[in-house]
Amino acid sequence: APEFVDEAQAASSAGSSVEQKDAVDLFFEEGMGILWPVDGNVVLNYSADHLIYHPTLDQFRTHDAIAISATAGTEVVAAADGVVASVEESVQTGVTVTTAIGNDYYLVYGQLEDSELKIGDSVSQGEVIGKIAKVSRFYSKEGDNLYFQVRCGEETLNPMSLLGRVWETEDVAENEAMSEEGQVSED
Repeated sequence: APEFVDEAQAASSAGSSVEQKDAVDLFFEEGMGILWPVDGNVVLNYSADHLIYHPTLDQFRTHDAIAISATAGTEVVAAADGVVASVEESVQTGVTVTTAIGNDYYLVYGQLEDSELKIGDSVSQGEVIGKIAKVSRFYSKEGDNLYFQVRCGEETLNPMSLLGRVWETEDVAENEAMSEEGQVSED
């Protein structure tokens, strides 16, 4: 068990070896939001500044991503337009695809089956980029899931602060339009 924990710490502290990919045509800012890459519940929260309990490792630690439950074989979609910056195999997160989405923002999708994406490929928001694989041993008690991380440069951000904003923005615009129509018809 100590070897297993040491491997987990080494894997999470090693960071990723993402190759910087020029995403000149892409623009992203936090207010734009992103789509949920899979439908599911968050089974392990983001916690960069405080310790949370990690069931598989049976310890309290920080977690620089969220784990979203999804059955093996479930399709994963791009949460935002992007360019593939890396496709790598990680002990902790299995096949992991990182996309540059503009302005030094990156989305990291882990626990994927083999990906056909290659560095430099463009992906569109909502496009299928892979499928959920059987979970790695670092997340076995959480069950099959998508490891999902958001980075700005080398700093991680809480994905929950960006997820769903696209839909909220559309809902607000739709509600405002309906409200304006209702006011016009009442006059």
